[in-house]
Amino acid sequence: MGAMEKELMFHILGISETKDERAIKKAYMDKLRSTNPEDDAEGFKRLRQAYEEAAAFAREPEEEQEEEGPKTEVDFWIGRVDRLYQDLMSRADEGQWDKVLSDPVCEELDTALEAKEKLFVYLLNHIRLPHNIWKLIDEKFEVLEDMEDLKQRFPADFLNYIAYYIENPTFIPYGYFRYDSLKEEPVNGDGYIDGYLKVKHQIDDGEREGCLEALDELEAFDLYHPYEDVERIRLYCGMGRAEEGSKLADRLLAEYPDDEYIRFYSGEAKWQSGDKERAYGIWKDLLAEHPDHYSAKLGVARCLMERGDCYQARELMLELLDSGRNEEVESMICKANEALIEEFKETLKEGREDERLPGHELQIKLGWCLFQNERMEEAVELLKSFSPLPEEEYYEEYVQIENGVGLLRSLISEFEAGLRLEDGPVEASPYTIATGVSAAPFLRELAERAAEKTGVSGQVAAIENNFFGPTVDVAGLVVGGDLIAQLKGRALGERVLIP
Repeated sequence: MGAMEKELMFHILGISETKDERAIKKAYMDKLRSTNPEDDAEGFKRLRQAYEEAAAFAREPEEEQEEEGPKTEVDFWIGRVDRLYQDLMSRADEGQWDKVLSDPVCEELDTALEAKEKLFVYLLNHIRLPHNIWKLIDEKFEVLEDMEDLKQRFPADFLNYIAYYIENPTFIPYGYFRYDSLKEEPVNGDGYIDGYLKVKHQIDDGEREGCLEALDELEAFDLYHPYEDVERIRLYCGMGRAEEGSKLADRLLAEYPDDEYIRFYSGEAKWQSGDKERAYGIWKDLLAEHPDHYSAKLGVARCLMERGDCYQARELMLELLDSGRNEEVESMICKANEALIEEFKETLKEGREDERLPGHELQIKLGWCLFQNERMEEAVELLKSFSPLPEEEYYEEYVQIENGVGLLRSLISEFEAGLRLEDGPVEASPYTIATGVSAAPFLRELAERAAEKTGVSGQVAAIENNFFGPTVDVAGLVVGGDLIAQLKGRALGERVLIP
């Protein structure tokens, strides 16, 4: 159990900050009367920790002021930086930071280097700044440009953190913070942010125990940010309390209608509470505004599956797989495939057209669905029943041949043109064509036709791809090791052709 923030330990004890050990002990004993370790073991541990740390704080000697030499201009300037940082409500104010960072000490030759050095020393322990302020610091002090030089004097993880947030937005929108009491006194807020992020990361990792209590304890900091309620929504959805999450979502959506994080988990609350049409509307609108939003795309796919639109759901889920493997997505694709396989088979059986998949595209899509669901025998039978390759006109002058589109048709056309030039049998030595598994049937057919007209005997060897795996069956990825291993000991004729 990590050390508590000072604000939190006195909040748990229910008293204001004090160094009076008797007051601390009295507050602990009062709380102890209503905290039963058998009913709330975790709460009892937190109370005991708060008491022990508050007592230790009370016993700490008052810090003696070290004698310091006269302050420099840069020292006074760092004082201004600190005052700005210590007030969370002004910490994201670009205008105030621009004014501080435009001070003459940042620009004059005899103070600029010292100002930069002392600013980075200060920031080592004051890193909770929003993206726009990190970006402004970079503009004023050329942080990214001087990174190699800075690495000689500051920790790499600290500099990597700064570099990341110069170029990327911080997760927490600082403009949402507000005071949670009527005092409205300047609040540092770092303890609140650290506490919130700790809870969020626990929920991300699937560790929900104690998270609701930890969120309630954030009240100690006299601050509020709506994302703490988003975490409550996430917890409620995982605890069978989705109705509570749905009510909380309504309030957040009314106040923050444009926030992506709030919108996505509000949609989740609606989905879990049974209001699936509302969930679909939220996720669909979010995806329309942010087409690459992974979670919104997944949410829309779930809704489409529920509505029976497995085709469109599958298309969205295949896009998700471009970002990496995901067990939930893969499971949903298999489910969608099963429904589509039955639908496509029925369409083919009845001889109907599918507007989404004209011509042979329906068979190809069916083949992919069978292949993805590991129904290999059916996929092979389907391939055997395929219609002949489209004619040359279909490929529009082979504009995509670099991507393999039309490659077989182009080969057949060139082969037939060459065959027409031969008048009859020719003298030529036997040969072997070594190729990938997918191309072998087509090349065998061409070899047989050539033998009928010219009398030249040849064979086609289908080389299985043991290097990349059997599912990789294209000729271009057959490696030399597989060619040697599978051709060794075979009667190959006088020539081996490797297209």
